[in-house]
Amino acid sequence: ALFPVNLLLILNSGGQLFTGNTATVPMAVFEGKATLMELVKSWVVSILGNIIGCAGFALAAKKGGLLVGGAQDLAVAMTVLKTSMPLGQVLIKAIMCNWMVC
Repeated sequence: ALFPVNLLLILNSGGQLFTGNTATVPMAVFEGKATLMELVKSWVVSILGNIIGCAGFALAAKKGGLLVGGAQDLAVAMTVLKTSMPLGQVLIKAIMCNWMVC
């Protein structure tokens, strides 16, 4: 339920999702508007920024006292669920998510 709100926060703050970069930058390479090295740089910067942002948000949630009781249990359960899926299922969900975002 929070996905649209979070997406708007990211886009309105000038941020980029890694999924968007995996769709748009290769198109620029295919059209000759970007090089393969620029593609790799874009992906690396984007994924590192996303990882750092996730870690920062998780730390802020923990230090801010948001992960108590049921919220903590839900966060742990969702993390275990999402990191325990088979690779094929993750790839299909990632592709479908990218289609929805882009």
